[in-house]
Amino acid sequence: MTMDGGFNKLDSFNGIAVDPSGVALVGGATTADTVRDAWVVKLAP
Repeated sequence: MTMDGGFNKLDSFNGIAVDPSGVALVGGATTADTVRDAWVVKLAP
């Protein structure tokens, strides 16, 4: 799965953390042409 999708797009995974309640947070970035966006995904247990 890509965050931006399509041809010539770059998605990167930059880190993961787990809080005391067990929730995992995954962070990264997506680049499309000249636009770069950061993203965070929260994964509940």
